[in-house]
Amino acid sequence: MHVSASQITTFQRCPRRWYYQKVARLPVPYEASPHTARGSAVHYALEQYALTGEDPKHSVPRYMATAEMWPESREWNGSIYMNPTKAELSAQSVTIANAMLTFAERLPAESVEAEFKLQPGEGLPEVLGYIDVYEPDKALVSDWKVRSG
Repeated sequence: MHVSASQITTFQRCPRRWYYQKVARLPVPYEASPHTARGSAVHYALEQYALTGEDPKHSVPRYMATAEMWPESREWNGSIYMNPTKAELSAQSVTIANAMLTFAERLPAESVEAEFKLQPGEGLPEVLGYIDVYEPDKALVSDWKVRSG
């Protein structure tokens, strides 16, 4: 048996949701969000840059063309806010990816999306996950995150 970092996070937030999803294998409702789409688009752009050298201005629109559409608006604290369009989010994602790339060098393709396994202790499940970039010669691990706030 193994668990991933996202499973641990899901369990911490809502043990019942984790149980339904991972043990009972029941479908769990999912609603697309612009925040998730932006983070995924930036992650995809960084990965494509590392693998092929492709400029985010090309990879981001390609990713966004396949992204699930999110609601036009959302309610928060009794007010209605408009969500960004795919075009607006695409432009934001290109800007973020380019800013993050100012901190990165060209990376060898074999170091992208490196799998890792961790055995935290006897009787505990193995933790399985992926590191965005692993450079053993530099003892460098990068796990890109895109968050607001």
